[in-house]
Amino acid sequence: MENEVCVYEFYNSGSNSHRDAGDSKKKYGYDGIEPRAQAKHKHGIEIETGPAERKEIKKYLRKVG
Repeated sequence: MENEVCVYEFYNSGSNSHRDAGDSKKKYGYDGIEPRAQAKHKHGIEIETGPAERKEIKKYLRKVG
């Protein structure tokens, strides 16, 4: 990936959900996002995130490209 953004940047700016990160990825033309699991950035993508929730997150992020 050439144009990626770490979810930490969204956490610091007040936009801290995986949906905010995905929407911003699409809006600004990033190639991807890099969630930092175990960093507790409140984006909802953590090691302990269950299979059903991970599936929904993956589905949403694929939807936004």
